[in-house]
Amino acid sequence: MGSLYDIIEKFFDVIFYNLVMPVIHGIEIFLYWFFFPVSSFSPHSQIFIIALAGAVISRILSVKFSSKREERRKKLFKARLETLKHTHALDDKKLEKVIRKGIHQAADDVYEKIIIDKFFEMGVTYFLPLFFFLIWIDYVRFTPAILLARTGIEYAWVSSSGANISGAYLYIFYFNTILFLIWFIEFLVRKVRKRKRKVSIT
Repeated sequence: MGSLYDIIEKFFDVIFYNLVMPVIHGIEIFLYWFFFPVSSFSPHSQIFIIALAGAVISRILSVKFSSKREERRKKLFKARLETLKHTHALDDKKLEKVIRKGIHQAADDVYEKIIIDKFFEMGVTYFLPLFFFLIWIDYVRFTPAILLARTGIEYAWVSSSGANISGAYLYIFYFNTILFLIWFIEFLVRKVRKRKRKVSIT
């Protein structure tokens, strides 16, 4: 039994050191060169630029994911519920009850798929860009030791109130703030376009 565990452990060691680690190092090198043009900026400014890149990637992924499949499922969900109207025409109340139950079940199944899609979409469009850059910032780019060597303090930013803020927290703050601003600007643009359409129609 022990030999089986040794074989499994060796197998995963081979996978980790020959596949996972080279991929991680490759990503690290790519990110280093991608953000090399801003490497002379202060850590604070670099984190803002990285957060901006992360937020833009998040929004692009969101536009790609949201979409036609969600619209199709919403239409299907509404269509299933609309069929309930026709069940009142049935004379047999027991049959009506059975059919209505089946329609509700079918609509629930569609709604569950919509919810699952939303969770999957959030994982890919929000958490993936968030943690992808966050891990790199916290464990590679701006560790306390690197910040201490570059700026003389172990934190990415010391606020006017004296609060010490790490690179990770600063990135999370900027990422969410920029993402909210992008969403808000898009919301305003949609409102303006909608108002212009109404004006042009009238």
